[in-house]
Amino acid sequence: MRLFALFAVLVLFGSVQAQDSKPAFKAGVAKLVITPQKMGWMTGYGNRNKPAEGTKADLFTRALALEDGAGKVALLITADILGFPPQLSRELRKDLHDSLGVDESAIMLVASHTHGGPAVPQRPSMEIFHGLDDTTGKDVFEYADFLKERILVTARQAMAARNPARVMRTSTKATFGMNRRFKNENGTWSIKDNPQGLVDPEVTILRVLTADEKPLATVFTYACHCTTLGGDIYQYHADWSGIACDEIEKATGGAPALFATGCGGDLNPSPRGKYEMAEQHGKAMAKAVTEAPAGRALTGPIRTKLKSIELPLDKPPTREILEKFSTDKNVFRQRFCKEMLKLMEANKLPTAVPLPIQVWHFGQDTLVAIGGETCVEYALRLKKELGDKAWVVGYANEVPCYIPSEKVLAESGYEPGWDPATGRAIASGSMMFYGWPVPFAPGIEQRIISAAEALVKE
Repeated sequence: MRLFALFAVLVLFGSVQAQDSKPAFKAGVAKLVITPQKMGWMTGYGNRNKPAEGTKADLFTRALALEDGAGKVALLITADILGFPPQLSRELRKDLHDSLGVDESAIMLVASHTHGGPAVPQRPSMEIFHGLDDTTGKDVFEYADFLKERILVTARQAMAARNPARVMRTSTKATFGMNRRFKNENGTWSIKDNPQGLVDPEVTILRVLTADEKPLATVFTYACHCTTLGGDIYQYHADWSGIACDEIEKATGGAPALFATGCGGDLNPSPRGKYEMAEQHGKAMAKAVTEAPAGRALTGPIRTKLKSIELPLDKPPTREILEKFSTDKNVFRQRFCKEMLKLMEANKLPTAVPLPIQVWHFGQDTLVAIGGETCVEYALRLKKELGDKAWVVGYANEVPCYIPSEKVLAESGYEPGWDPATGRAIASGSMMFYGWPVPFAPGIEQRIISAAEALVKE
């Protein structure tokens, strides 16, 4: 059965029109394990109160280097982690530029956002989310060094492996991503399946083929959290996307599969809670990807752009409110208020969040990559306004916090980081965990959309 499936995929990868047969690119790919070498703190769920106890499935970093006919390179790197913290992302980008000569705008780092991976420093705040400091968090910093080195090695291997290749773009649909913002009768918002909420069912797929029509790599994008498994799991795992990658690789003779996470900040897999459900979603995604139509060839030239914009935060909290909640019964809020008071004392309380926006052009096709836990409306709106040759990736390059749409920001709840009990005077929910003092000021969505569309047109 597996031999038949492999034969079917090979036929599909090769079933293109004759005019598309000439390789338009050079491509190289690589994959390395990034599972922690010792059991440390996991991240993604605040209820975990002890280090990992084992490994359910290995975590990976994968790299794909594409080079057009003029020698311009685009380097995509994915990793099974919650998110790339800003400091680590900037260090990686600089090191890759210095060692490989790749433009920083041509380096894209995308986290799968698995909640079954190890903690990394900075954001979510190690101090607030885990209660660790520079001493007790020593293992977290050690893992970040290990992760950085593995990513650098993977990127070098991909760059060294470049050979003539073609890239086919196609799409399909998946349906297990469910809007998770549920409005309660009292007007508050909970994380719960909302079948009437917005979703993005599109799965965008890039198939990279060698000159002799063999699968070299698969890239796929879908908007959905990797949260099938909950905080009661103390084993490393990559959730449904890891299973999907594994199944796609089996079906394509081992060609690495890279998950470039979509704008799923307010979407969860459904159903969720058991490992069998993660397998269900992962295998459904793999089937959709491997059975998708052949599609059409991408062309050059490759053009890349990168810009960081500032997203203003709301009015800063007062010392009085921070002191008031520094003895709150919620231990996370206690830690948060104490950290914010330290920043206030040092005159370093942030007033804005830097957010990277990146654009890659492949001829007439456009990839827009937005940092942060980007909510689904960004992808829906950008694809509508930019046309069907555009697709959108979230969780890209830096994950400083959730990036709510204007609608979500106005509504309150976990993702925008404020609730009716405290109002907008102090952060709660995700903004508290990420270590920002207050939620965003209104106007965030148009600021991001305008910046992205301007970058596309440059």
